[in-house]
Amino acid sequence: MSKEELIDKMVTAVMEYFDFDRVHRVMVNLDWKWNIGNGEMTEPNSYRLTRYAERLLREVAQHYGDKEFYSCGSGGFMARLDGETLTLQFILTEMTSFASDFTDINEPDPKADIKAKRIEDCNLSVRTMNICKAGGIDTLGDLCQLHKTDWLKFRNSGKKSLFELDDLLHDNGLDWAE
Repeated sequence: MSKEELIDKMVTAVMEYFDFDRVHRVMVNLDWKWNIGNGEMTEPNSYRLTRYAERLLREVAQHYGDKEFYSCGSGGFMARLDGETLTLQFILTEMTSFASDFTDINEPDPKADIKAKRIEDCNLSVRTMNICKAGGIDTLGDLCQLHKTDWLKFRNSGKKSLFELDDLLHDNGLDWAE
């Protein structure tokens, strides 16, 4: 399989999984606007969202085989390539990502302060800290959006770092994504 065919397959898989209609509803609820040039702002529709995200994913996927980790974000989206894994996130703020269990946009998260805590301030081992940095995990909120199996896909991660993070999340009243 050629690199282009592999990239097409990776991008298609992410695009089929991602819920763009839900992202659009959140954007509408937040009165989110995109700058489309000349200072003109517009509400992104589902079609624009999917095309924009696909272009971003393709841009990141072009680094497949060249770099172990690469990420790029814009317009509320963050695309990441980590080894052979391509992912897409919708970012609501610098500290909070769009989660699949998101229920009520107007209801404040009672654990927002805890989730905003920086990983650097958590007294982790050097190995675990380096894995977090390489994976773009800056806060406890970023960490609790991962599944345990996602963590184990990071380079140099293993059971010891997983147990260390299990304890960290538990001590802060948080848990891994389900």
